[in-house]
Amino acid sequence: MNWRASNHAAFMPLFVLLVTLSAASCRTTERYIATASPIDAIGVSQLALCVAVDPGNVQGVWWWRPGRSGCSTRSSSIVQGQVAKVTVLASGNIEASFQLPMQVGEPRKVELVFSAGTVQASATGVSVRSERRTALDMPEKP
Repeated sequence: MNWRASNHAAFMPLFVLLVTLSAASCRTTERYIATASPIDAIGVSQLALCVAVDPGNVQGVWWWRPGRSGCSTRSSSIVQGQVAKVTVLASGNIEASFQLPMQVGEPRKVELVFSAGTVQASATGVSVRSERRTALDMPEKP
């Protein structure tokens, strides 16, 4: 075997490793799980919200008012939930809660369970489909 052939054979595994690592780092991570449509979480359908969680952040809950296209757009700012809590259970389900400020009266507690492609509101029993998102950058379209 000549020097070039043995050199090529020695560097081939390194080349494959570098290509694999490069491809893995280019993949986008879908960090958030969000409601695909607004959810009535407190029993007031006019206050149906879009909600997203970051399972890797114990305070990672955000909400916004849906826009013209539902939760893929927004008609308000994206707000981080007050007194937010995210818990990933052994089952893989995610429990999320936060305080929703009201214009009149005390804040209302919102409790949601994210599981296998759905989100269910604990107070109302309403369920909607969930979807993964890489970012919370929905355009504002009231």
